[in-house]
This record gives sequence, structure tokens and C-alpha cells, in this order.
Amino acid sequence: LRADADAGVTASPLIVLHGANGSAADLKPLLDRLGTHRPVLALNMVGHGGRPVPDALSVSDMVEDVLAQLDSAGVGRAHWFG
Repeated sequence: LRADADAGVTASPLIVLHGANGSAADLKPLLDRLGTHRPVLALNMVGHGGRPVPDALSVSDMVEDVLAQLDSAGVGRAHWFG
């Protein structure tokens, strides 16, 4: 989980998801620009960005993982990109 935001920005966060075979690190140029306007969270999907690759993985597993990351970060409502 990577978060970027200027101090004092209170807009709801933008959640940015990387593409296949990518990672949150690939999104740094985008985060640098968007983080000046609102909090931005880039998530590493399960099996990406150094996270372990499970033996089996479904779309619902990935959704549950993303929701768990957002819960852990205290995000209730957000905008999405990716």
C-alpha cells in the first residue's frame, strides 16, 4: 500500500489499481501528479509488487484482498482508477 497526499488535503481518496504484471511502484509518476489534489492509494494486488503468489487465485479472492487492504488503511469511501 502506498499513499501520497499533501498535508491538509481532505478530499476522499483515489484508489489506483495497477494492471496485469504491474505493481504500485509502476504508478509513481501518476501518483506524484494526482497526490497534489487528493489522497491517493496505490495497492499491490496479491501476487504483485513482492507479495506472495498464492497456489490458487480467483477474482473474488482479489476483491477480498483489496477490501482488506482498504479496511487496514481505514478507507471507507473512495474513488477508483484502474
